[in-house]
Amino acid sequence: MELTLNSTIIGSDGCEFGLDDVVIDPLTRTVTHVVLTHRHGLHTQRLVPVDDLDIGTDHARVSCSEASFGDYPMVQEWDYVRFGEFPVAQPGWATGIEQVYGVAYYGADFAHDWYDDQYTLGWHRIPAGEVEIRRRSTVRASDGREVGTVDGFVCDDTHHVTHLVLEHGRFFGHRDITIPIGQVDRLENDEVHLALSEGEIRKLPSVVVRPWSHKRR
Repeated sequence: MELTLNSTIIGSDGCEFGLDDVVIDPLTRTVTHVVLTHRHGLHTQRLVPVDDLDIGTDHARVSCSEASFGDYPMVQEWDYVRFGEFPVAQPGWATGIEQVYGVAYYGADFAHDWYDDQYTLGWHRIPAGEVEIRRRSTVRASDGREVGTVDGFVCDDTHHVTHLVLEHGRFFGHRDITIPIGQVDRLENDEVHLALSEGEIRKLPSVVVRPWSHKRR
């Protein structure tokens, strides 16, 4: 099963959903959930169990309709926090992807207290102990240098990740490269660390994205 990020997944009634993120158990390297967004409706992201997906060589489907999509739990949470503070998830949940949507305001006169030390933080609520990876998530070589971003994952029938698909490494001519999961040192929220050097990555094979995925660049 290929989980190509930013690809289109078709619902049971023909509606289209975007595959935004993948949620992985970093210990077992198993995909547990995906984050889907309605392509043409409200841009509400929902946490969908990977068991509800049916992805083959010529199709990518999810076993929900447009109406039942709302039954899945929402992912996005919002907090108004001070700098240095972090959102606190409910028991059984953890913080996934984070995004700052507001910044501190500075007035025209810096001699007075125009500084607001709070900002709006959007974050994803994911199952505790798991990590969230999106298409823009950074991939780093063994020396910590950035070599590209995540394009997707290849999984076996048990949803165990077998390969990471690396995209747009500036050292590799902007091509997609498959990385065996055994060469992944660790998975973190929004970041993947490899056990390979840049030279070793360069020798790995490219991969062709399947045409059914309707991938959006």
